[in-house]
Amino acid sequence: MKYKITTRTGKQYIVTVRDMALSRTDAMDRCISLGQKFIEHFDKLYKNPDDSSKTHWLIEMESWYKKVKQIKLKQNHSPLTNSELHDWFFTAGANSIDFMKNGTRTEEQFYDKFVTKIISGNTINQFWESICDEV
Repeated sequence: MKYKITTRTGKQYIVTVRDMALSRTDAMDRCISLGQKFIEHFDKLYKNPDDSSKTHWLIEMESWYKKVKQIKLKQNHSPLTNSELHDWFFTAGANSIDFMKNGTRTEEQFYDKFVTKIISGNTINQFWESICDEV
């Protein structure tokens, strides 16, 4: 992927960012680590939808999701499947009962709906803004 960046002095550069090629184990570890943060931020958003940090949380969640979407597996040079994203990132490697430690059943259902929309192509911010009235 190529990006154009501009320094503070106005100088422009074209940089190439290579996708991360990781072993299956390293990819899983990275996804689980970022997924735990993602779930923690979701929990904060769900419980405090009007918090002044909402925008910050959404930006971080989007950033973490983009990072895992860039991961490619070394063995076949392919991106993670939706199933791998779900199992490793969105549930942080836990089963659905355990990954949301203090969540209610309603919060878990909302999270499932949230994940389904994100995997199907909505941005995190778009979806949150369109559905935040349900929280």
